[in-house]
Amino acid sequence: MKRLREMGFKHLVIGLTASALSDDVEAYVDAGADFVLSKPLHMEKLDEVLRFIRKEGCQSLVGHRLVNTLGGDLEWVMRSLHDRV
Repeated sequence: MKRLREMGFKHLVIGLTASALSDDVEAYVDAGADFVLSKPLHMEKLDEVLRFIRKEGCQSLVGHRLVNTLGGDLEWVMRSLHDRV
């Protein structure tokens, strides 16, 4: 992911990890992922991500990442703001 971003790849990158540990998820985000899914993969979560992409498009927002809101929806949040939460 880091290399893709260094090469100028501007589309969404959704990471997939077998670990649900927050440090592992953050490593994906630090490397350039916009959102991370963990195994076991829940089809509802994948469907939510795909619906978001269909609605909002597949461009990544520089300096932002996708997070789940309290209502369960995906929303773009500035990386620095999310890191403080």
